[in-house]
Amino acid sequence: MKNFYFFFLFLGGILIGCSDNEGNPGGDGVIKYLELPKVDSIWKPFDVIEIYGIGFNHQTQLWFRPLGSLGESDEEANFISVSPGGVRFRAGWIYGEQEIILGHEGVNYVLGTLIFIDEPVIPIDGIRLPQVDSIWNPGDIITIEGIGFTEESEIWLYNANTYGTVNSKGTKADIYSLTAISLSIVAPSVYNEQEVILIHEGEAYDLGNLMFAEEKVIYHLSKIIQYEGNQISEELFKYDSQNRIVEVTISSWEEGEEVEVTTVNYEYIGSQIIREDIDEGISLFTVYDLTEEGLVYMVTYNETGNEYVYEYNGENQIIKIMDYVINWQDGNIRNIEGQVNYTYNYYTYAWNANMNVSLFIGNFEPILDKYVFGQGFLGKTNANLMSRYTFEDTYTYIYEYEFEGEKVVKITEYILLASDEREERRSWVMEYR
Repeated sequence: MKNFYFFFLFLGGILIGCSDNEGNPGGDGVIKYLELPKVDSIWKPFDVIEIYGIGFNHQTQLWFRPLGSLGESDEEANFISVSPGGVRFRAGWIYGEQEIILGHEGVNYVLGTLIFIDEPVIPIDGIRLPQVDSIWNPGDIITIEGIGFTEESEIWLYNANTYGTVNSKGTKADIYSLTAISLSIVAPSVYNEQEVILIHEGEAYDLGNLMFAEEKVIYHLSKIIQYEGNQISEELFKYDSQNRIVEVTISSWEEGEEVEVTTVNYEYIGSQIIREDIDEGISLFTVYDLTEEGLVYMVTYNETGNEYVYEYNGENQIIKIMDYVINWQDGNIRNIEGQVNYTYNYYTYAWNANMNVSLFIGNFEPILDKYVFGQGFLGKTNANLMSRYTFEDTYTYIYEYEFEGEKVVKITEYILLASDEREERRSWVMEYR
């Protein structure tokens, strides 16, 4: 706890202070010709404030403490610029009359006071964030309780303690639903502790903080090599500046001779994803139409003109496409029921985000485009890596993984024989960029 025992005055342009940390308050630790803003000014949070004086440097610190309060100051100024002749800063979420505390070369001084507006009342009755011990993930639906939200209300998320700082950048959350007693948002791709800001009728209000999962390092696949008997195939990936797949080149060899090369291109245009399959110079196009939340709601196969609608549950998990019903359990696709049936089992270790285009959603294309699904355009992906896949209760495949750190670098697929023995069928080796 900081203890301050000060008096201050201007004498010959020098601020004089007494501190238990400094034996010579009129010596080297002094800002000369100090000039505070006008005392009759009334400030708002995040106004730009300037203090002039000779001797500031990049070790200078400023705090604000409510006038008359005891204990440590609880709001540090967000510096915009520091020069020998003064500092420019934003004050943060502070209200009422505040003492300005200067930390300079190991000495703390009370500079004076500034008057800020009184803390406003948030114009949403009974507003309340979800419980503070919840850990949220991108794509989760978060409900904020309160009466008075409107269609113009906005929710922004900022890394904790960065709102209003230089170069701070918030993320606007998409509105999922609006009722008379709540506003629900789709959690954007943010991580760690986030400050929740409500923009309502042109004013900003700090609602508190929410905790999100820690950000993981994303390793994007550059190559997958598949080995099956005397056949080898290779997938090469290219990405755009937003790390979206734009091209997959698939080559295959048999007994050392190249037998086939196909290319899959993806173009992202507004609310559509256009897939182009090129094989022997012939192009086939598939168009995915997206909702405002970026989820595919309809797919059109241009070759046939067939259109199919995708359906999702309240957790952004895909549950129906064509005549197939997709059932989820514990964050994973458990089975797919339709003209043919698929059943899946999973390991306890997590599906890694760097696996976003891998093979582990099972062989049910064209029901789901594995590249579109893996990138999140079909809602949530699986939470865990698949351990077993059964087709029509006829064939069962078992999967084993090899890791380098968090990266899966090899998968081996075995077919389960009638004798309950297993036989290696194929394997994949992954490379990352």
